Amino acid sequence: KRSLKKYKQVFENNMGKKSDPVITMCNKSENWTKVTFTPDLKKFNMTELDNDVVALVSKRVLEIAGCLGKTVDLNGKQVPIKSFSDYVDLYLSAASKSRTEPLPSRMTEKVNDRWEVCVSLSDGRFQQKKYSNVKTHDVKNHLWVFVNALIDNPAFDSQTKERLTLPESSFGSKCQLSKDILQKGLLEHFLFSWKTWEQNEALKISDGAKTETVKVEGLMDAEKAGGEESEACTLILVEGRSAQSLAKLGRNVLGRAFYGAFPIQGKFLNDPDGSHIKGLLINYFHHFWPLLLKIKPSFIVQFITPIMKVTHPTKEAQLFYSMLRYEDWESEIRQSGNTTEWTRKYCKGLASIDSADAKGYFTNLKFHQKDFVWEGVQDGEAIKLAFSKNKTGARRKLLSDYKPGTHDLQKPTISFKDFVYNDLGEFSRANLERSIPSLVDGLKPSQRKILFCAFEKNLVEDVLVSKFSGYVLDLSVYRHGEQNLDNTIIGMALDYVGRNNVNLLHPSSQFGTRASGKKDAANPRYIFTKLSPATMVLFPKDDDVLLERLFGDGKKIEPTWYIPIIPTVLVNGAEGIASGWKTFIPNYNPRDIVKNINLLHPSRHFPILQMLSSFDLSGRLNP
Repeated sequence: KRSLKKYKQVFENNMGKKSDPVITMCNKSENWTKVTFTPDLKKFNMTELDNDVVALVSKRVLEIAGCLGKTVDLNGKQVPIKSFSDYVDLYLSAASKSRTEPLPSRMTEKVNDRWEVCVSLSDGRFQQKKYSNVKTHDVKNHLWVFVNALIDNPAFDSQTKERLTLPESSFGSKCQLSKDILQKGLLEHFLFSWKTWEQNEALKISDGAKTETVKVEGLMDAEKAGGEESEACTLILVEGRSAQSLAKLGRNVLGRAFYGAFPIQGKFLNDPDGSHIKGLLINYFHHFWPLLLKIKPSFIVQFITPIMKVTHPTKEAQLFYSMLRYEDWESEIRQSGNTTEWTRKYCKGLASIDSADAKGYFTNLKFHQKDFVWEGVQDGEAIKLAFSKNKTGARRKLLSDYKPGTHDLQKPTISFKDFVYNDLGEFSRANLERSIPSLVDGLKPSQRKILFCAFEKNLVEDVLVSKFSGYVLDLSVYRHGEQNLDNTIIGMALDYVGRNNVNLLHPSSQFGTRASGKKDAANPRYIFTKLSPATMVLFPKDDDVLLERLFGDGKKIEPTWYIPIIPTVLVNGAEGIASGWKTFIPNYNPRDIVKNINLLHPSRHFPILQMLSSFDLSGRLNP
């Protein structure tokens, strides 16, 4: 409008062909943008737009009119929507037709120039629930919430743009609703419906007595459970059938009358991952039965077992219930120079604890049992912070400010807040470290351990994957099982399109196909691998003296990260998700990366980059 010029350009054949721009003069009143497109029906095996497509496009036109509040035409006719309220009326009027009573009045609020919200009951019927036990999700299941928002640089999960993935912190504005939107009659309508049902239905109160026998596979029930003394019974939850043997020993020590046991599927309760499953159980009860967390004596208790046991020929054994405390102890022993005199045992699962130790733990129940206690509203907020999908930003800030620390093991209780900020924080830290690749070398810790062991073993000859994973377990102090290692080794050797541009390991056997995403890889006992030639070039041995080595169980293991001569995080990409964070970096052509490095430093000469250019994408030398 300011330049008084009009610009027109035509693109054809998937925008592969474009015309020259046509620039003409326009008058002062014109100020618009017009986009006209013709679908390539042949590409979609269509001869005409079918009814479904026409209906979808028509719906999008109505949405445009509702969002913008502007005059919008469809097939030459103005659509009967001039505002956001008009658009909402389409849904509400259609829903009212199928009801015996019309929907209550909607509540609309124009928050600011960027946010407009309308709330109404949905067209679903109320489920029968107690008035005194109304939960947030009960209300949400029967609400229609219409939101018209203007978002800065929105990001979506697909081209259909039906789900916004942009973090709330990047919206460019905030939506602070007033309390009035739920206090003008809508909330009263909800509560009246529950109260009416409560008055019309007799409360069914159970005294906890067994009325029938229910068989649950794997459950070893307490003998007094379901009877007059059921309140005094405890159910021991363990991870997996292998850990149930420890619970059986515990029942032998404590008595079977008041102690039962049940194996659940999840993670190890005394591993850092165990804090996560404990948190999930706490969140489960907090969501459905929050009052159970507040009763005394404690409804939920934890039975702690050591994660590390360290023995010495002449000194007292050391038990560690936290990896943080074990690492501090290791640092002190390393400084004293007596690391080799101690024997270390990592208790990955409860099944790895011997019977004598297990009996001792249950005998000393006063120390090993810790009661979870509710100290106030801050406990509930901490649980929400840890698990609510709406608290991602706050959870990220919490982990950014996280300082390692554990609760006092001498205390017989632990608050839910302390558990979230300490135990769960330790899990989140460990989860973050092993799930998000390093920007320096593009590797996760498990991949770095594998590469380290391949260099240490000078793996230039084929070796069985199963044998190599056993070597990695021992040399690099890997603590998460051979199966995980086998899968990671196979993944590092894949060379099909879309996986590794430069596979660091060579697939000398059947490592799976692109069609099945490596699921058809042969058993690790039958396939071989070795270092790819390009790996030795990417990670020069001469650079090893510059690397900072980590320590594990008293010995030097892999470095904090390697320093490749080109950014391997771009070569093979990176992907990971953890508590509060996720990352995705696509693969890039290594030759383009080499060219760009040379362009960045045009006055310098990098012969090693020329050497790297002699490799093809699978790491093999060209003739």
